[in-house]
Amino acid sequence: MHSPKFAIGIKEIQGLRHLSESQVLVKLKEVEEQNRNLFALDLGSLRRSLELLPWVRTATVRRMWPDRLMIQITERVPIAFARIDNSTQLVDEDGILLESKSVGLPNFDFPVLMGLESGFDTELLARNRKRIELYRRLMKDLDENGAGLSSDLSEVHLQDSGSISVVLNDDSVLVHLGAEHFQQRFRRYIAMSREIKQKYQLLESVDLRFENQVVVSAANEKIASSSGN
Repeated sequence: MHSPKFAIGIKEIQGLRHLSESQVLVKLKEVEEQNRNLFALDLGSLRRSLELLPWVRTATVRRMWPDRLMIQITERVPIAFARIDNSTQLVDEDGILLESKSVGLPNFDFPVLMGLESGFDTELLARNRKRIELYRRLMKDLDENGAGLSSDLSEVHLQDSGSISVVLNDDSVLVHLGAEHFQQRFRRYIAMSREIKQKYQLLESVDLRFENQVVVSAANEKIASSSGN
């Protein structure tokens, strides 16, 4: 427990892609300050501390005698951007916010999610997970049968009621898709968009949640159409 032979001499950190090594070393230093001996090092405390880092999904810590400490990090996988408090952050499938700095963000090609909340409260995280589940259903549905329509998305708006709205690339119209039949409704908007944009020059939103009705909002007016287009 006290022999210098078993003092930590070699530190191997594996699995880092987005998380910096310096962030891991800061956590390790906090534990080393209590004891640098490999026998006495509290591996459980170090693992729990590492898993508090936003990018870390799981951490595995092992001793390799006589003086080697092995740390294996499994990082979270980003699936979208999230716009929160006028900043853009990456978010993973659990609704965990991963990044608040702009450096490195352009390396990802994701739509921007609106409607997620910032924080670590249990109920808040549960709400974010439900919104993320809805977003993943949307993406899966839009890409079903090789359609690949998810690449046309610029923004995805997530509501507490379980409804979803989108904005397409190079477009400004908010398209309400509801909670089902995403690809069908998405294609419906694409088919009618040119015609309704010509008819309503200040088009703001199109609501496709109703089976036999399209609700169009444009510059201080709302128009309901029973058209089956």
